[in-house]
Amino acid sequence: MLGAEPRLPPIEKHGAAAWERARTIDFSPSIGPALSDMASLDRVIFGIEGKRVETLYDRSHLKLGAIVYVKFSETPEPVAFSFQPSKGAAKYTVTWIATSEWYVEITRQFTLRPNFAERLQKEAGDYISRAEIDVALNIFVETVRMDRFYQTAELGNNPLSVIFTVLERLDDCRRLQKIAPFPPELNTYLDDPLVSYLYLTCFDR
Repeated sequence: MLGAEPRLPPIEKHGAAAWERARTIDFSPSIGPALSDMASLDRVIFGIEGKRVETLYDRSHLKLGAIVYVKFSETPEPVAFSFQPSKGAAKYTVTWIATSEWYVEITRQFTLRPNFAERLQKEAGDYISRAEIDVALNIFVETVRMDRFYQTAELGNNPLSVIFTVLERLDDCRRLQKIAPFPPELNTYLDDPLVSYLYLTCFDR
């Protein structure tokens, strides 16, 4: 009936928080969504900044590389998610989807693990300063396009991938050198062929 309160999904299915958000939607013909739009909203769990936030969302707008705009409270806590940009909303990108429970991981930007720069400094600190390392890594990080992050080539073609491969190879070589294939008396005369191969090919792409 015209003017009657629209039927919304039960609390048991979608959670009290999602119910309360849905009740605040303006259904006026001029600015609110049509009732048919509400029918397209389903339960989604967003993984954001290490938190799981359950809400109602149009799943047809969710795919790898899709943009999700997030508004935060003063706390700050994520309080609203949309596929449309709005003032004050932060831009996030979908990087993982588990449709079994409709868990969607969204990320604002690519970040390196804290120990990555430390590992690089340990290996190359005699040739380059830590400040130069940080500047170079920041430049490489900024070139990662989050809307293509799910594609293997996006990181594979980034200089960060080369640095990571070299660091891993150096670690592998150190471990192999502790278990040389030759008797100890020959170690000063012969190189481990596997170690030599790893050194020679660590920059190969």
